[in-house]
Amino acid sequence: MQSVNFIYNHDMPRFRSFATEKAYQQAMLLLFGLPGVPVIWQGTEQGCLEVREKMFDLFETSSKDFKFVQHLIAFRKKQPATRRGKIEILADSKNCPGLLLFKLNHAEKDLYFALNTLDDPILTNDIPLAIKEEGAFSVVKEMDLVGDWQANVTNGQLDFLHLPAKEGLIFSLTPAQKTA
Repeated sequence: MQSVNFIYNHDMPRFRSFATEKAYQQAMLLLFGLPGVPVIWQGTEQGCLEVREKMFDLFETSSKDFKFVQHLIAFRKKQPATRRGKIEILADSKNCPGLLLFKLNHAEKDLYFALNTLDDPILTNDIPLAIKEEGAFSVVKEMDLVGDWQANVTNGQLDFLHLPAKEGLIFSLTPAQKTA
């Protein structure tokens, strides 16, 4: 059974009408990244701000909003973990204010989600990632919202993670290449 996930519906103010652009993007990243069925209320992809805004006069497929939602849908289609992964919380604001770090376990490929909900950058370290392999790993960006993040993983642990303000980062891990 799949859960139905949404940020708001037709009976509530649109999230975007009171949230910042970055908070909206983080919420959408989570919506399309979490297992279950993402539901967006009509007009979200058009940037509508009013609850029952007339949207058909403004339907635009080349807008920033439409392309962002398209990008999230395409990403979700390529990543089975976003549809059927098992969520494992690895760190939250108790580890570092503003941090949410979780793993989506999936037989095909595990994904890690890191979010900084603060308006300032964060730096955290020494977080176990629930992997059994030893050695160094390359952190592979699957998607990000801001960029300019940094991370290092060795021996199953996130040695450090630097996230800019309002970053939403999805990454995977691959064993690092040994240099001769």
